[in-house]
Amino acid sequence: MNHQKFSPYNFITQNSGISYLVMGGVLLAGFFIAQFGSVVAAGILHGFNFSDVFSILSPPFTDASYRNTLLIAQGVNSAILFIVTPLFYLYFYERVRPQRVFSTEDRLNWQIVILTVVLVIVYMPISAYSAFWNESIQIPGSFGDFARAMEDQLKELTLFMVSFDSLPQFLLGLFIIAVIPGIGEELLFRGILQNKIEKASGNMHLAIWSTALIFSAFHLQFYGFIPRMLLGGLFGYLYVWSGTLLVPIFSAFCK
Repeated sequence: MNHQKFSPYNFITQNSGISYLVMGGVLLAGFFIAQFGSVVAAGILHGFNFSDVFSILSPPFTDASYRNTLLIAQGVNSAILFIVTPLFYLYFYERVRPQRVFSTEDRLNWQIVILTVVLVIVYMPISAYSAFWNESIQIPGSFGDFARAMEDQLKELTLFMVSFDSLPQFLLGLFIIAVIPGIGEELLFRGILQNKIEKASGNMHLAIWSTALIFSAFHLQFYGFIPRMLLGGLFGYLYVWSGTLLVPIFSAFCK
């Protein structure tokens, strides 16, 4: 099999360790800007009463009247961290045109889309089994208590955010919870990180699974680590195989 055939494109122009430091620095700055942006967005909705704002953005999440505020704050956070920051890095450091990041293909092959749906359906029982197995792992000591507390808090937040009261709120939630992360996470992890690791190592499989591991660890859900890592691996191969980020983005919507 010709390895070159599976490489979606080679846009990384910097191979030194400095480029990784720059990328890390930009992402770290983006993280803090995203946090600030979410607070400002919530502040705009509540007259900059930051006592209320910090209460809304902190657990426990029980007041349904604040759900829209939390959704919008989360949307601003995700958009800055996963879309604006990676595009800023690519455009100003790697000198890559935004449209070049997403695809090397002139148009999307619908046979690939159909096969992608089939693969995602086939993956579902694998995901369910791996999630069950991962959930049964007992993590000892204080780290296990921390992991379980983190898992419970994220589950509480997720359940609160998806308990929609109306169709407009459902559409807002769908855009913020599914569309923005679906695009942004693939841009960051597959579009940037996977390509950089493949360029540095010359090994497609190492790049895919290293990125999948980082992708899963980033979510801080230790009891869902294995299924998310497998999902990241699937997205990585779909990206390489199709030559476009649109396919793993579409897969993220389907899962």
